[in-house]
Amino acid sequence: MKRGVAGLTLRILLFPVFAAIFISCGTRSKESSIIFTRVSTLTDSVNYLTGESWRYIPGCVICMFDPSKPGEKPVILTADFISARSPEVSTDGKRMIFAGQMKESDPWQIWEMKLSNHKYSKVSAFDDNCTDPAYLPSDKIVFSRSDFNDTTGLTHNLYTCNSDGSDVRRITFHPHADFAPVVLADGRILELTRQVYPSVSEPMFYVLRPDGTKADTFYPSSIEGELTGKATESIDGAIYYIQSDNGMLSSGNLCSLNQNRPLNSVKSIITEKGGNYLSVSSGRNGRLIVTCRPDGTDRFGLYELDPETNKLSGPFYSEKDYNVIEAVYAEEHPRQRKLPSEVDMQVMTGQIMCQDINILGPATFKNNDKKAGIIEILGIGGSIGKVEVGEDGSFYLKPLADMPFRIQTIDETGKVINGPSGWMWLRPNERRGCVGCHEDPELVPYNRVPVAVKNNPVGVPVHVNKIREKSVELE
Repeated sequence: MKRGVAGLTLRILLFPVFAAIFISCGTRSKESSIIFTRVSTLTDSVNYLTGESWRYIPGCVICMFDPSKPGEKPVILTADFISARSPEVSTDGKRMIFAGQMKESDPWQIWEMKLSNHKYSKVSAFDDNCTDPAYLPSDKIVFSRSDFNDTTGLTHNLYTCNSDGSDVRRITFHPHADFAPVVLADGRILELTRQVYPSVSEPMFYVLRPDGTKADTFYPSSIEGELTGKATESIDGAIYYIQSDNGMLSSGNLCSLNQNRPLNSVKSIITEKGGNYLSVSSGRNGRLIVTCRPDGTDRFGLYELDPETNKLSGPFYSEKDYNVIEAVYAEEHPRQRKLPSEVDMQVMTGQIMCQDINILGPATFKNNDKKAGIIEILGIGGSIGKVEVGEDGSFYLKPLADMPFRIQTIDETGKVINGPSGWMWLRPNERRGCVGCHEDPELVPYNRVPVAVKNNPVGVPVHVNKIREKSVELE
């Protein structure tokens, strides 16, 4: 008993000096190994439309090494794959999911591996490419899957499934390229998305619940630069991410923002070694694992960063013939919150209310002296109806569930005042409300009942006269 207590006390005392142990000491356990992806050739272009040269990189190998043994070569975990990347470790530290391609002619799929014996099994089995998996707190997985149709062209949507591949469910429905989901501590999913129809927009961070509800813009790319990689959440709740001034992967800058005020808290992380960043992942004691190419080096290696001091330590792993493009700890970490779901698949619609369409966000729309009195709802194929708003500018709609739509405001002459908005959707039985049309996200709604909600919601598309809803029998 005394030996056990002494050992525990020693580990607690050593915990704050993690950086020193990480570099030189040989006492770290296998639980603290690092899993990383390396590749010999790294293209400098980014193609969000196809996902190629950014998510589907050929020749990637996932490796694992113990940083306390810098002389040992890393163990290759994916020798059976022609390319594999995007490793993510389960909260118990015992399993890893990743995206992999067995043969060059195969689509990319999601796989899971036991870290104790390196045995792997296939999770997804689609004809479409699947990548960017992440563990959800309910033994489920979220991942990106490609899709193509003649109207929108090639898109990528987020899906969820059980860890055995069953119960596949789509959770994003806009014509976007959805990539790089990360599950935040509060249970929400933060992803990198870019509109691809009807025109291509700048990438931005989007946030939503695991059931696809409450989807909204989290941080737009156009404020400081183009977003180019997966974000991570630190232990203090800050969001760290990579952005580029010219859209090139090899010229990324490391930045952070506060979740409570994402538009007003952006900071650039500048280290004494300078250089470019390719990926960032949460580490211990607030430190971060980064793949970086400091000034004077020509390959991306694996480093540790203390954001409080901006001190860059390492490299802990670097080879002249490889670039390290991403890394995660192979250890236990806190489980995220499991959010309840309001989705009811027996319901055919959702409902959305707006307080006043003439409350505008200055960062998104230019204010107009002339107020709008009508909204037009735009679907994938064009207009799906016009609705007069209340005298206070409010509207109350009941759109078909999982139908992507946009809204623009117009005056009585048919002139567009503002819009169209970004694409949105409502899950079955979802309820949503907003203050205005792309209003300031920090704006508090007025304490009044909108005129529109005093009447029944207007069905969308407006030409659909009757929608069969779920019936409930009371005994």
